[in-house]
Amino acid sequence: MSRDDEREARRGFIAAAPEFAGDAIGSAVDGPDPPDVLCVSRSGKKIGVELTKWVEHGQITSGKAREWFDDSYLDIIASANHARPDRIGWVWLHPKSRPVKPQDVPQFREELYEFLVRENGLTDPEWEHPQGAPVQDVCHYCDEALLYNAPARAPGLSLLP
Repeated sequence: MSRDDEREARRGFIAAAPEFAGDAIGSAVDGPDPPDVLCVSRSGKKIGVELTKWVEHGQITSGKAREWFDDSYLDIIASANHARPDRIGWVWLHPKSRPVKPQDVPQFREELYEFLVRENGLTDPEWEHPQGAPVQDVCHYCDEALLYNAPARAPGLSLLP
C-alpha cells in the first residue's frame, strides 16, 4: 500500500506525463512495492513504476564537481599509457583540493610514476596486504595515497584501464 505522499506523486506524475510509456495510461493502482505503482496502458501493456525522490541540487552540484576533479586527474595520469608496477595493483590518491595547472601536468605525472616505482621496489612495504596502507609524501600534488598489492573492489585509481 502506497503512502499518501507516494499516491500524490503518482497522481501528479501520470497527470503530467500520461503517455510516458508511449501509450496513454488506462489505470494505475498501488503496487506490491516494488514497484510502487502498477499501470495498465489503454492498449493493455502492463507497466511497473518505482517512485523515487528528487536529489537536492547541492548534492548533484558537489557530486559533479568531484567527478570533474577526479576525471581531470585520471586524464593527467593516463595509466593506460604506462606499464603497471608488478606489485601495486591499485592506487587511491588523495589529491590536495586543487587542480593541476596545465604547465605542471608533466611534472605531476613524472613525480607520481617515480613514487610508484620507488614503492614497488621496497622489500617489505606496509601496504603489501589485502587492506593496503596509506603512504605519505607522494608528490607535490597529493597528500597521500592508499596502495594495494591487488586490485581493490572499491572505486579508486586503477593503474590499468
